[in-house]
Amino acid sequence: MGSGQGSAATRAILGELPELPELPELAAEPARGTFSVEGRAVSLSDVERAWVQAAASGDRLVITP
Repeated sequence: MGSGQGSAATRAILGELPELPELPELAAEPARGTFSVEGRAVSLSDVERAWVQAAASGDRLVITP
């Protein structure tokens, strides 16, 4: 088996998740626009430096070409 989203069928992955009563409400958050994740864009050529900084600051990186 591989590692990553393509290594198992979505239905199989979902079948392994616990039953969460709040899941429908949580899944609706992005559609309402009440859920956001801050990210910092970093070019691929600068990823090593940014990765070290993000580990210290907690920033979420978005790697760009």
